[in-house]
Amino acid sequence: GKTVISKHRNTRYYSCRVTKVAIQTFYKIVFDDGSFSSDTFPEDIVSRDCLKLGPPAEGEVVQVKWPDGILYGAKYLGTNVDQMCQVEFEDGSQLTVKREEIYTQDEELPKRVKARLSTASIIK
Repeated sequence: GKTVISKHRNTRYYSCRVTKVAIQTFYKIVFDDGSFSSDTFPEDIVSRDCLKLGPPAEGEVVQVKWPDGILYGAKYLGTNVDQMCQVEFEDGSQLTVKREEIYTQDEELPKRVKARLSTASIIK
């Protein structure tokens, strides 16, 4: 895989290798409290089997199971397709990130990324 720079779980950026690339369809929803998500997984909609039946109709009211385990009311707004990359860091850990969250070696890094760029250290 290609060597790139991405954010590690510790919030610092490191060199890593792309091990897999996939296309992921997310759902755009607006919750009853007015907050918005553009990266809800289809399987998080519990009021419809979206993996079998496809997305709800635009504007349809849905129930969403959030990572906190609570069901929230929301309205389905449409789909959002992202390229996802699985990356492996020098410590062996792996993360799946959106393509726009990784930087190639020849790209100019944004200041916020440069400020958090680290190199892996060997612990003896």
